[in-house]
Amino acid sequence: MKLLQIVPRLPPPDEGVGGTAVALAERLAEAHGISTRFVVPSAFRPPSPSFDEREFPIDAVEPSGSALAEILTREAPTGPVLLHYANYGYEARGCPHWLVEGLRTWRAKAPAAPLTTLRTMFHEVYASGPVWRSSFWLGRTQKRLAAETARLSTSLATGLEKYAALIRALPQVGDLGAIDIRPIFSGVGEPLSVAASWAFRPRRLVVFGGSGVRGRSYGPFADELAAACRALHIVEILDIGPGDVAPLKVEGVPVEPLGPLPAGEVSNLLLASAAGFLGYPTDFLPKSSAFAAYSAHALPTVVAGGPALPAEGLAPEETYLAADHLEGLVDAGTLEATAARVASAARSWYEGHSLARQAEEIARWMASRA
Repeated sequence: MKLLQIVPRLPPPDEGVGGTAVALAERLAEAHGISTRFVVPSAFRPPSPSFDEREFPIDAVEPSGSALAEILTREAPTGPVLLHYANYGYEARGCPHWLVEGLRTWRAKAPAAPLTTLRTMFHEVYASGPVWRSSFWLGRTQKRLAAETARLSTSLATGLEKYAALIRALPQVGDLGAIDIRPIFSGVGEPLSVAASWAFRPRRLVVFGGSGVRGRSYGPFADELAAACRALHIVEILDIGPGDVAPLKVEGVPVEPLGPLPAGEVSNLLLASAAGFLGYPTDFLPKSSAFAAYSAHALPTVVAGGPALPAEGLAPEETYLAADHLEGLVDAGTLEATAARVASAARSWYEGHSLARQAEEIARWMASRA
């Protein structure tokens, strides 16, 4: 069996949507004998992919509906196709007209259109903002494109219940049926085992992800990062990801900028560290690939991003450490015990929607449509 995955970009680096798409392809091939072919906008085709193209071929498509429809008709005339919908990934202003046009044309021309199989994973739905920002004026168009994508799909998934609610409320979307809630999985591996005791892990802290999220860690959340280093007795910070955003030191703690690394190297470094740091809204954590990677490796994640809000089974001091609560834990003498418990609970939470489980679900979905 063959799966076509449409992705906004491919690694390197091995974080974000592209990294998880590749991890899914590798797992499907290894555990289920399912091959994957990628479709990616030509502007974001990596010159040296992090994987063997002979195993996972790439079709680089110009941002044109006809070009996309041609590839889909040739490679997957009736599916199955897995679309990773991240509207800003496909078009700078979040309005990927060409993507939706290509899906529409493909569905209309498919020889067995009613049986065409398209599963869409909504990593984003649409943006909103104040009247002086472009997201305010583009919101209606983004909603329309997301709604049509949902209508063209035969099954839907997303990482957040709040995104599922947004999708159901889209204009003229109709009855979509069930929307699967699937928090994102780690794109840098899932170790079979981790250190028996968190207390024995080296006092290193990891800042992992894209340049934007890491830049916030050293910018708006620099005070919280410094506080985490003090509370956890951190002696070194590892900065992993693209872009030169890291300072030389954080309150005397040296920062080692490692740049984008292969997934296996990131996994090894996570296993040999004490904690991860993430500047991210707490109610969006299930869609963070960095949080998924930390949790898969049983790293307690220190989260800085405002008030602790609930999201898909996550809570402060249960599955992550809220940056603004650390001082109280230190004063109470319970930080080490809490960090160890959080690390274990985060890994248990992660295992409920791990790469292995989600690949198995995709394999069953494909078999049911065969």
